Amino acid sequence: MFTITKYEQSSFVVEAEGVRAALDFGALSIVESVTDAGKVHISLVSHIHPDHFHLDYLLELGAPIYGPRQVVNELHGLTGEHRILTPSSPIQVSTLTIEPVLADHGDLSTPVENLGFVFSAAGRSVYFAGDIARFSEHPGGPFDLVLLPVGGGKVFDPVQAVEFLDTIDHLGLVVPMHYHGRADPKSAIEFMNLAGAHLDVRILEVGETLELK
Repeated sequence: MFTITKYEQSSFVVEAEGVRAALDFGALSIVESVTDAGKVHISLVSHIHPDHFHLDYLLELGAPIYGPRQVVNELHGLTGEHRILTPSSPIQVSTLTIEPVLADHGDLSTPVENLGFVFSAAGRSVYFAGDIARFSEHPGGPFDLVLLPVGGGKVFDPVQAVEFLDTIDHLGLVVPMHYHGRADPKSAIEFMNLAGAHLDVRILEVGETLELK
């Protein structure tokens, strides 16, 4: 069973097989969210942008930090376990497999290494798409749940998000993300209106949990 708890922007705690992974606790998270996240066994960072990477929060979480090279380079000199992730380097934490996948962040003035993550355990899979702005590489699948940005700007807008899900033939659960901060807070509702006829869209409030049995 997977348990997914949503926090601000693209921050989540994903739990399966007794392993708790923190995802992208960045500058739009708040101290209370980091405290409420509790004990985690691994912190994953998709890319170096501050709304996904906040060093103080990662230190507060106190878990090994895994992310692309640009992220791990920022941890130089810190104690603790850090590991560079690439799409060819899946990791195993107990019986939970975490596979990094490429995420195309679109045209940026300063390119970044950007990842999504596929979590697999006990015959179930969850795809965290990261800050994806255009389709470039099929992430695999099928997935039981997709965590997908819908806020527009440098990530998918609601229409693009629906088109992407059609492209990867996803027919299961979807939790929208990345619609806080500068993004349009109404975009999650727009996405639900567009996708709700053929997908199970769940808009989670901060601190709300979804169980995938």
